[in-house]
Amino acid sequence: MLNRFSFRPDTSQVVRFLISLILAVLLWGWVTQLQDPFQTREYSNLTIQTSELSDDLQIVNTLATANVIVKGARSDLAEITPSQLTVSLDTSKVNGPGTYLLPLHASGADGVDSLRTEPREVQVVIEQRETKVFPLTISKAPASGTESRQIGQVSPSVSQVTVTGPSSFMSRIAQVMLPITISQQSSEFTGTFTPVAVDAQGQAINEVTILPATVTADVQVETRGKSVSVIPRVIGVPAEGYTVQQRTALPETILVDGPQDELDKLLFVNTEPVDISNATSSISQRVGIEDLPAGLTIVDPASGTVEVRVAIEDISGQATEFSSLPVEVIGLGSGLEATVTPTTTSVSVLAPRSLLETMTANDIKVRVDVTGLGPGTHVVTPDVTVPQRATWLGNDPAQITVVITRSGTGGTPVSSPAANASPASTESDRPTEAATETPAPTPTPTS
Repeated sequence: MLNRFSFRPDTSQVVRFLISLILAVLLWGWVTQLQDPFQTREYSNLTIQTSELSDDLQIVNTLATANVIVKGARSDLAEITPSQLTVSLDTSKVNGPGTYLLPLHASGADGVDSLRTEPREVQVVIEQRETKVFPLTISKAPASGTESRQIGQVSPSVSQVTVTGPSSFMSRIAQVMLPITISQQSSEFTGTFTPVAVDAQGQAINEVTILPATVTADVQVETRGKSVSVIPRVIGVPAEGYTVQQRTALPETILVDGPQDELDKLLFVNTEPVDISNATSSISQRVGIEDLPAGLTIVDPASGTVEVRVAIEDISGQATEFSSLPVEVIGLGSGLEATVTPTTTSVSVLAPRSLLETMTANDIKVRVDVTGLGPGTHVVTPDVTVPQRATWLGNDPAQITVVITRSGTGGTPVSSPAANASPASTESDRPTEAATETPAPTPTPTS
């Protein structure tokens, strides 16, 4: 009975089955390749990570970057970024100083078909690490841009440092310098400086580590000579209608060196003369120092010259009228209201053209002071304030009618200005001249 239902495939059937299986696998692979094809992608210039060596060994040569070549389905490669990939150096076979050819390993890309590095190995030079203690040698750099200041005594917080590095570099160290520099300091200061290991030729050896990495030091700054003021000398007068507004020397002081007795007597120096005769615009001229006592020399500026600047201003006057200026009421008593007629006025001023170019109506104030006046009608002469260097010529109308009423009796109130306004005499029997700001004195040229 059992023999009737037993099945034994012959050789041809087995062959046909295997061929069908192989065709199915090939078909599946072909379809997969069409939908998600295999690709090769290369990631370049990846840093080689080194594993820890023993405390007394150190890699001394610079390792180049490596490339990682990844093969896999397009969908898998699309999810890989360079930051995911790691190239590590296998130092497991390093057992002492020497030159090694060590393999590289790539990782960080899961689910891919293959992952390899290019190159597959790198040459590494390993040396013994040494540690030595060196005394600090102070190196004083000159002050930048001037010989008037130099570094004096330096007191560092430590007198020696510990240097660690490969034996070949350690053997080159001649000394450890502490470069001291000053910029704008003119007196004693405390700064932080970086020690540097140098060879016999003074070249820095950067392949070693210095502890402490920075050193604090107290630095004294010594100055040469004596600093004296510079007086700009100007001769002549500007053209008619112009005046000297300002004259300055740049720099305002110079540094002079020489015999101490001569320095003690020197209080200031004069420049060589700058002629401003008939000038109609500002002048800038570089000149030397006049009549410097014998034996004294100028240290700073090194050129021995200074720049003299003379500001020339056009003071020829021009009359201008400012109209529709509001009239302000000040000094109004409590419980009182005031109305003015007219509410605006025009003011005529005389001012230099340079001032008129920037002057506006807001620079002029027209006020009537009703301090002590009670209800009624009053004729008050307003006070007019104009900017410095401007002259008040008159205002129209010359007087203002002020009607004062008690609050709530039908008068139109006028708000009093801010409390810090300066009251001025404006009653009808007071002088009619307006107060003007006093102009700043103009420097007088000297020969």
